[in-house]
Amino acid sequence: KPYAFENMLVRTSPSIGIAVYPDNANEAPDLICCADEAMYEAKKNGPGQYRYYASRYQRQSG
Repeated sequence: KPYAFENMLVRTSPSIGIAVYPDNANEAPDLICCADEAMYEAKKNGPGQYRYYASRYQRQSG
């Protein structure tokens, strides 16, 4: 839904990457990297998408 910002209508469509502790990583920096990778996978599928992290190994075998 668009919203007004400085006399303009603005639309947002976030791409969200989701990583789960401790399934995907045990340390915060590693968890953030996993979520970042998932976010870029979401972006590949168009605006307004979300993706859960899956390691390259999981994606190849699944």
